[in-house]
Amino acid sequence: MKYSANIYARALVAALDDRPEEAAKIKDRFLAVLKKAGDSRGLQAIVTEAEKLLVKKNGGRKIIIESPRPLSSKNLEALQHSFSSKDRIETVLTPSLVAGVRVTIDGEWTIDATLKGKLQKLFVKN
Repeated sequence: MKYSANIYARALVAALDDRPEEAAKIKDRFLAVLKKAGDSRGLQAIVTEAEKLLVKKNGGRKIIIESPRPLSSKNLEALQHSFSSKDRIETVLTPSLVAGVRVTIDGEWTIDATLKGKLQKLFVKN
């Protein structure tokens, strides 16, 4: 990519902030710029970065909840009540976790309450 995903994301968010009423046109132009620059392959990373910036700007956090199987509605509701309504919560199925839940906040903090994590702590020396 010519520019990092973060730079593209900041440019997109700034453009959307300046003219929110033209969001559809801005998105189309942005995609055209990416295609012209040959950076379309990085679109997923750019969208992820832009989402982080927007959530943070609105006073929230990006929360990713990983589990080996779909969470029951009761468990998901309990987890959602643990966070602010401004937070963006995403659930991801990760079968390799075996059991438990891993929660990542803003890509920086991780709470690992999985069987895999506990086994690694037991058997892997630092």
